[in-house]
Amino acid sequence: MDVPRFLVCNLAGADFFMGIYLGMLAVVDASTLGEFKVSAIKWQTSVGCQVAGFFGVLSSELSVFTLSVITLERNYAITHAMHLNKRLSLRHAGYIMFVGWTFASAMAALPLVGISDYKKFAICLPFETEDVWSLTYVVFLILINGVAFLILMGCYLKCTVQSRGSQAWNSNDSRIARRMALLVFTDFVCWAPIAFFSLTAVCGLQLISLEEAKVFAIFVLPLNSCANPFLYAIFTKQFKKDCIHICKKN
Repeated sequence: MDVPRFLVCNLAGADFFMGIYLGMLAVVDASTLGEFKVSAIKWQTSVGCQVAGFFGVLSSELSVFTLSVITLERNYAITHAMHLNKRLSLRHAGYIMFVGWTFASAMAALPLVGISDYKKFAICLPFETEDVWSLTYVVFLILINGVAFLILMGCYLKCTVQSRGSQAWNSNDSRIARRMALLVFTDFVCWAPIAFFSLTAVCGLQLISLEEAKVFAIFVLPLNSCANPFLYAIFTKQFKKDCIHICKKN
């Protein structure tokens, strides 16, 4: 397994956790159809809600971290295209992703120990900002994701500028860079509006109602996880070749 595929596997893991989060909410919604108001508090204070929230935050933070590593790895590989010995090794990529999993797990675990809270809302996301620590936690998540996307956009601009006229640039580098750029763009489109409305709410400017915010989060947040499998797997030539190979064997 090469480094890009290893990183994409980690991204797939993050998307899988988002699927678990949405699946748990879907099961609760289906089982309480028409009478959710009666059982809302019971659900919000249950272990299931906390588990769902944990998977939701873990997925989001791991996805952002992995996309950052993917972009930086592509930027480094393209910048040092003539020096194959300077490419990121699979071993080092494993160390980096271990840090990513640790960071994402820690961010997802903090609401379980009293910093923000998964029990505040029925969608089980940590939007609690009543005390200083909870407010700091929410703002930190928003800002760190924003900084990550600014770094990613800077890397792709740098890659684009440096690659023009470079003899080391080949079609494979171009194809991978375009795909990774599309991954980052879709992730940014999903996170930017959430970050904007969250920051304005923290600053005291309520642009949308609480109910609208819930609907917004539950429908916009998973869009990137739904799009990722198509972008990095289903729409690739290798996936088509594998499908043809499997069909021929059967």
